[in-house]
Amino acid sequence: MTHVDAAYAQGVVIGDGNQVSITVNQAPVQWPVRVNLGAPVADCWQQRSEEASLTEAQRRGGTVVLSGLGGVGKTQLAAAHAQRTWRAGQVQLLVWASAGMPDQIVAVYADAAARVGVHRGESGEVAARRFLEFLAETDRPWLVVLDDLSTPDVLAGWWPPVARAGQLTVVTTRLDDPALHGHDREVVRVGWYTEQQARDYVGRRLRDRAELADEVDELAEDLGRLPIALAQATAYQVALGWSCSRYRQELATRPLAGLTPGHRFLPDGQQATVDATWSISVETADGLTRGLARPLMQLLSLLDPNGIPQRILTSTAARHQLVLAQNPGWMRRWGAFGLPWGFTRAPILVIAPAQEVEEAVACLRRFSLITVKEGRIRMHSLVQRAIREHTPRHDLALSARTAADALYAAWPDGPQNGELAQASRACTVILHRHHPGPLWTKKDGVHPVLVKAGFTLGEAGQVVAARAYFDDLLGSARRHLRSDHKATFVIRCDAALWQGQAGDYTGAAAALEQLVAVQVRVLGRRHPQTLDVRHNLAYWRGAAGDPAGAAEACEQLLADKLRVLGPDHPSTLYTKADLASWRGRVSSPGGAAEAFDELLPAVVRVLGADHVFTLNTRHNVAYWRGRAGDPAGAVAAFRTLLPDQVRVLGRDHSDTLNTRLELARSRGDAGDPAGAAAALGKLLADQRRALGPDHPHTLLTRHELARLRGEAGDPAAAAAGLAKLLPDRERVLGADHVHTRETLQQLAHWRQQVPSADG
Repeated sequence: MTHVDAAYAQGVVIGDGNQVSITVNQAPVQWPVRVNLGAPVADCWQQRSEEASLTEAQRRGGTVVLSGLGGVGKTQLAAAHAQRTWRAGQVQLLVWASAGMPDQIVAVYADAAARVGVHRGESGEVAARRFLEFLAETDRPWLVVLDDLSTPDVLAGWWPPVARAGQLTVVTTRLDDPALHGHDREVVRVGWYTEQQARDYVGRRLRDRAELADEVDELAEDLGRLPIALAQATAYQVALGWSCSRYRQELATRPLAGLTPGHRFLPDGQQATVDATWSISVETADGLTRGLARPLMQLLSLLDPNGIPQRILTSTAARHQLVLAQNPGWMRRWGAFGLPWGFTRAPILVIAPAQEVEEAVACLRRFSLITVKEGRIRMHSLVQRAIREHTPRHDLALSARTAADALYAAWPDGPQNGELAQASRACTVILHRHHPGPLWTKKDGVHPVLVKAGFTLGEAGQVVAARAYFDDLLGSARRHLRSDHKATFVIRCDAALWQGQAGDYTGAAAALEQLVAVQVRVLGRRHPQTLDVRHNLAYWRGAAGDPAGAAEACEQLLADKLRVLGPDHPSTLYTKADLASWRGRVSSPGGAAEAFDELLPAVVRVLGADHVFTLNTRHNVAYWRGRAGDPAGAVAAFRTLLPDQVRVLGRDHSDTLNTRLELARSRGDAGDPAGAAAALGKLLADQRRALGPDHPHTLLTRHELARLRGEAGDPAAAAAGLAKLLPDRERVLGADHVHTRETLQQLAHWRQQVPSADG
């Protein structure tokens, strides 16, 4: 028996006995032909730059793959292009097919074969191939949209042929896979709205309720300018009469799932709420990676969405947590074990192979859940939030500790103003904001990565920001720990340090004086931690204008350190060095030079010739030699020190650069201000590159360069340089900082030396 589909045909049937003759006359095709309506164009659709790629591809013919994160509007781009070209009569055939499964594509192709008159009674794949043959042969302009391609193999054997002018295939997919490239296909990555597009979209959605549009830009940023999120948020606002500010307040405290319309009320024909949009992609990726994708995303969800150093994912801590996630029984055991900071201190450490982690990252990238560029991973903030909200609290706590361990282990060496160090600090701040609890424990105190982030911020030259960071960290310590916890004491000391570095010497000394009183009561006067704070107190007391008091405090402190720690303890040596410096500032530069000459052999014996403090002691030997009236001897000592610092610390280390500064100063004191100024000009270029233009050391070099130019006989250049420096020092350090006041005084001095216009 033969089955004939005559849905689009007409004819006659003639029978004789058991034989039937059927004559079918194909009905004339009524052009233009549209097969499936496809997705509707969203309300308040925004013109987007990616549309230009579709328009140009339609003109010349070809295939465009629209790839991107779920919810960015790929289907809407295809729908808008289809509607525009159809209404303009630019295509005579428009076919829209869902591309989740091969059967869906075959069914639409078979239907299209009948609609365009190439149906010959076949069905299924045979008819579908007839349609592809028709596309390859016809000169009529056509557009085929294959929406939401799930995997490349779905289209194996079903890609439309290479198109001619006026003919276009558009594929929308969350995939970013090499299999979609080549074969005359153009892959266009679709991102979220620009600031202007997001503003216009929200404004138009709320045009009938203008009173609700009070914080449009802020709402758009809170939702990462993601089209699907803005659509559902504005629909929810209109339904409840909430303003943007009200929605933002709720968004800060409630889960995403509670701030979207119900499934039956989603706008623009959407199929899922924003918090569930990526669930299928996550599940698929997790299955393909044997359970690695989900814990990786849990870890990434706690870090900076704008750039996560990829190297942290291959750290020992991260790879250990992935093994735990793959083995829930192990997870429960290790989670209850109470590990100290750093999983690497576990008695038994099992880690996932680095190659498996890299493959899992590649899988997440393939599903557009992340993007990776130049060693940085980016993940949309709403995807991160959805992951966090769907992760059990125990797993999220483990991910937080893992992320902290991994950040600390992978922290970059060298100058801390580079992109990698900045990204590490940003990740640390975001981690602490999202899930602070696991980073503070009564047993271990504060996780060291939180302290590391603050110190490296200051080392990068951002001393005012470092002060603010440690003030905030101190507030967190008081919330999570006891006021008399040792970690709280340490953070109070660190906060005072950066208060002083930011220019408030008196405030730093006062803060440390209060801390010493508490620590003496809780820990005792000679506790090592108390001795460290007393050391810092003496330093800032001297910096605040009391070098004699600092010297006296160092004498008392040294006696206690000798009794408690012994003469060869590094902390004892540090106090000896400070005592020599303060005595030199009070009355005897020559005595300071002799004291450092005597101290140096002990430092070398205890710490070694290449220790940082050994090099600093040699620096002080040279410095005080110059202050004692021997600038030529200082020049010689600095020149001997400099190559060792380059070898041990590197050319761009702040100590190396500081030695170059002091060497130039000594050259000026030795009678060569012009040569010193030339050396400082070269140093300044290196400091701007290595430390940044706003680092206090860079600003100090600009100050000294201007001064030495004046000493070399060019007061106008000195005044001009200081005039440019003054607003920068005010901006970075503040108007009351001692260095800012020094620049103001020098500027007044050199302006007086500039000859007047009348001679």
